[in-house]
Amino acid sequence: MRLQRTWQIWSFAFAFALRYFALKMRITYGRKGMTPARVVERRQKLAAWLREGLVRLGPTFIKIGQQFSTRVDVLSKEFVAELEKLQVQYFPHSCCWCLARRQHAFANPMARRIISQWPGDLRACSAVSVGKAELVLEATALHACTGITFPG
Repeated sequence: MRLQRTWQIWSFAFAFALRYFALKMRITYGRKGMTPARVVERRQKLAAWLREGLVRLGPTFIKIGQQFSTRVDVLSKEFVAELEKLQVQYFPHSCCWCLARRQHAFANPMARRIISQWPGDLRACSAVSVGKAELVLEATALHACTGITFPG
């Protein structure tokens, strides 16, 4: 499993490096030539591919992308604009997925005291989805927040 994860990370890094290197090579633009408009278009596509790849790799890489989205001195404006979406447009995972994760996580004796869970999430970010639950502790019903860490 660990070797597979290492392979996934490094293959993504090398694929990005090759694609980025190809942006600067005239031969990769074909007969239409390397015009400034085509360079910008390909850079935007590569930035979208990078963002989607970081999301697939998980919360740690999303955080790295969020950090790079603030570095306008390091990345071009196309990359910064695309990585900024990791800051403001992160959508919650599905309600069914989060409820299943909560039920699996709450298989311990403490969790058996949960009497209800609200469907849906209060908030979601790159690393965790937060929901609500009602607990019974010593004959007292308490409202609590539950957090589910996303895989990766």
